[in-house]
Amino acid sequence: MTISARLRWLIEINFLYMYDVNSTFNLSKVHMTSSVSYKDLLAQRTELEQKIAEARASEIADALSKIQTLVSEYGLSPDDVFPAKKQKTTSRSVVEPKYRDPVTGQTWTGRGKPPLWIKDKDRAQFEIK
Repeated sequence: MTISARLRWLIEINFLYMYDVNSTFNLSKVHMTSSVSYKDLLAQRTELEQKIAEARASEIADALSKIQTLVSEYGLSPDDVFPAKKQKTTSRSVVEPKYRDPVTGQTWTGRGKPPLWIKDKDRAQFEIK
């Protein structure tokens, strides 16, 4: 066997063998990519989904027990753990107008772009008193 053939063989072996949780080779999981049928893959997926659900349930149970321990240890209330969200203040304060056009009666607060009737003129004559 040449070096390149041996290397290729080692690479294929590494891809074929899957490590078990105990870091030992698990030959029961060895599958050739081309020989795996659709039904086999579905069975593997079902098995994995079941293991995922079991692991999730176990971890949630552990997390809940830790949370319950901390809550009882520190005497926390639901408001301490889940504080109410601050409401956004979307309403702006209404500013009373400072200027009025004597001809049309339109008003302007003095904020933002000045209207044409007051632009480039002395604002004292338009002030609301």
